[in-house]
Amino acid sequence: MSNLVLLAFALSNSAAADAHLAWKFKEGDVLRYRVLQVVQQSISGMGNMETTIENGQVLKEKVQSVAPDGTAKLEVTWEALRFHLGAPMASGLDYDSTKDAPESAAGPMKSLAKLVGSSFQVEMKPSGEIVSLTGIDDLMKKVGSESGAGPMGGVLQKSFSDTSMKRSLETVVFPDKAIADGETWKRASTFDVPSLGKLKIDYDFKLDGTETVDGTKAAKVGVLYSMSVGGGKPDMSGMPGADRYDVDLSMDDAKGEGTIDFSSEAGRMIRTQLSSDMDINMNMNPKGGGQGGPPAMKLAIQTHQKLSTTLLGASDPPFAADAKKDAKADAKPEPKK
Repeated sequence: MSNLVLLAFALSNSAAADAHLAWKFKEGDVLRYRVLQVVQQSISGMGNMETTIENGQVLKEKVQSVAPDGTAKLEVTWEALRFHLGAPMASGLDYDSTKDAPESAAGPMKSLAKLVGSSFQVEMKPSGEIVSLTGIDDLMKKVGSESGAGPMGGVLQKSFSDTSMKRSLETVVFPDKAIADGETWKRASTFDVPSLGKLKIDYDFKLDGTETVDGTKAAKVGVLYSMSVGGGKPDMSGMPGADRYDVDLSMDDAKGEGTIDFSSEAGRMIRTQLSSDMDINMNMNPKGGGQGGPPAMKLAIQTHQKLSTTLLGASDPPFAADAKKDAKADAKPEPKK
C-alpha cells in the first residue's frame, strides 16, 4: 500500500510540474497594461550624438468576441500616453497625457495628444500569437498633418505603428501543449521595418519554474533572442539628404534577453522585462559616384533598448503608481543562467 501511495504522490507532483500556458479570453473582460520603452542611441561618424527616447503607454484591452478555438478579437484603447525625446536641438518634444492638456501639445506632440482615447484592433490566439493588428497606421495618417515634417515627426511615426505595436504585444508565443519546468522551445518572426528593411528575430524560450509577482503565482519564462536584417531595402526617405545617397546597412551583436511572468490560472500576462543591444553600421555613398556631390559617410549606431509590460489593476494610476515598481520594470534583467 505504501508503494502505491508513493507512486500516486510522484505522479501528482509530475502532473503539477507541467503547465499549459495559454491566454483565457472571456467576452467583455477588460485588462489594463502599462508599456514602458526606453531607447538609447549613440551615433558616431559625423561627430558624436546621443539620443534617448522614452515612450510610455497605458493600453485598455476589451475582449469583443471569442471564437470556438479561443481566438479573441480585442479593442485596444490608449488610456494614457507619454513621450520624451532627449536629443540635440529637440526642445518641446515632451508630452504626458496625465499631466498636460491636449491643446498645450506643440509640433509633433499634437498628433500624440490626439491618439489618447483612440483605439486599434487586435486578433490574438490563446497561444499569444497575434493574427492581425490594424488601425494604428491609419490613425497616424489621419493625424499626420499635425505631426510635423522632418526627422522629429518621423521618430514619432516609427514609435507608433502597427509593426512596432505588434512587436511590443507579441512578446511570447506559447506551445500548444503543456510544458514542464526546464523545457525549451523556439520561434522566429520577421517584420518589415522601414528604417532597416526586413528584421528577423529568433527566440529561445525556457520555462524557469514559478515565482510570485505582486501576490500572483506566475510561470517564469526566460527568453534569449537575436536579430538580423536582410532581404529588404531600408527606407531612409525621412532622413535629411537621403535623396542624395545610396544607403547600405549591416547589423552586429544584435541580441536580447529577459523574463516573462504569466499566470496560467488567470490566463494572462502579469509582467515582462526585456533588454536588447544592437550595433548598426551605415554606409552612405553619394548617388552618381559623388562627383561634385556630398562626401561618402560611414555611421556607427549603437542602440540599447529596455521594454517592460505590467498588468495594472482597475484603479491603478497610469504612470505614477509606485516608484519601486517602475524602477524594477525599467531595470536591465539579470543574465539568464
